[in-house]
Amino acid sequence: MSARRVSLLGALLVAIGPISMALYTPAMPAIVEAFGSTESAVKMTLVLYFGGFACSQLVAGPLSDALGRKPVIFLFMAIYLLGSLLAMLAPTVDTLMVARFVQGVGASVGVAISRAVVRDLFTGDDSSRIMNLIGIILALGPAISPTLGGLLMEAFGWRSTFV
Repeated sequence: MSARRVSLLGALLVAIGPISMALYTPAMPAIVEAFGSTESAVKMTLVLYFGGFACSQLVAGPLSDALGRKPVIFLFMAIYLLGSLLAMLAPTVDTLMVARFVQGVGASVGVAISRAVVRDLFTGDDSSRIMNLIGIILALGPAISPTLGGLLMEAFGWRSTFV
């Protein structure tokens, strides 16, 4: 796999976690209103997302060592998509909490495995260059996500932030 392709894949995988966390934060007041819920209940979705994200990294790395990088990436991305779909269609704030936890579990694969993929395929300057690009994307994703989330919410409603 080329350095450019690994850079792009690694950047996308690493960015999905922080982006999906920050993208929906502008929609939180609308979610409170939509469910007739409390701010604390909606904020709990962030806590659960972080919990799933953090704990699953401990599993994703060893799984990718045992089963291979590609199958584990596909498995966790399927989990992430399931969480996103569940969040988008959530009928209650409780369902949204479960969905956000599932999303966090799926999103954890990027942080856990992208560096391993780079380490497996590259050394020296190539590895450093790719890791630097991944780091830049990791920093930019959460910086622009709230703006994009706000635009999505205004144009299509809060559920669009999970698409």
